[in-house]
Amino acid sequence: GKVVEARATQGRASGRVQVSNPAPSPLTQSFFVATLLPNLNDMLAAARSSKGKWQRYDEEKAMYQSMIKADIRAAHLKPMARVSVSFLWHEKNKRRDKDNICAAQKYIFDALVEQQILVNDGWDEIAEIHHAWVVWPQQPGCLVTLEAA
Repeated sequence: GKVVEARATQGRASGRVQVSNPAPSPLTQSFFVATLLPNLNDMLAAARSSKGKWQRYDEEKAMYQSMIKADIRAAHLKPMARVSVSFLWHEKNKRRDKDNICAAQKYIFDALVEQQILVNDGWDEIAEIHHAWVVWPQQPGCLVTLEAA
C-alpha cells in the first residue's frame, strides 16, 4: 500500500499511516479494459477482408466496444468535460509494435463517448494523450486514466 506521512499538530506526535487504497481524487478516474484489444494490423486486416465494405471491421469494433463499455460501467465513472488521458497497455509479450497497439485507443474513446463519460473525443475534450507499455502476460489489457484538464 501507499505510505502517507502525518504531520504533528498542536503537540501531537507525527507518525506514518498505512493507506491500503486511498480514495481517488474526483479529478481523476481510471478503469481497466480487461481484454487484449486489436492492434492497427488487426483492424486493417478486418477492413480488407470485407472487400471495401468495412463490415467485418464494424462487427469487430462493436464487439470490442461492448466489452470496453462493460468495463466503463463496472468502474462507475462520472462524466468529465476536458481530460488528459493516459493509457498503460498491458501486453502478453513484445511481439506487437507499440505504435500499432495504440490504434485501439479509437475503440476506447468511442466507448467513453457512447457511455456519456465524454461529450466528444475532439480537441475541445481531449487535452493530452499519453501512452506507456508493460509486458504483463498474466493480465493483458489496458489501464485508462482520465484526469481533468
